[in-house]
Amino acid sequence: MTGALWLAGLEGETDVHAEMSKPWSELSDNQKSVREQIQRYFGVLLQNNHYQYELGFINEELWAQIEGRIEARFSECHLRNMMLADPSDGLNQLLNSLPDNCGE
Repeated sequence: MTGALWLAGLEGETDVHAEMSKPWSELSDNQKSVREQIQRYFGVLLQNNHYQYELGFINEELWAQIEGRIEARFSECHLRNMMLADPSDGLNQLLNSLPDNCGE
């Protein structure tokens, strides 16, 4: 059910992936909603990757790539609220160690 709700915003948005490279201010409300859902998905995926790394299932070379993706997602200030509301302690420590270029 949740997956269907997340995908509903993609209805008729065949160009959504190409549009995601546009500045936030140029996206339609529907495209912004879709981008927020994509960000939420990234948050869940990256938390799972972090957990696997903590358990030793991901090697250092792959972790370096994932860590870069976490930083990239975290640096999207206008979408940061779509990251996890309650990250694991380990991921929270990582997020707190990242540069915060958003300014409150």
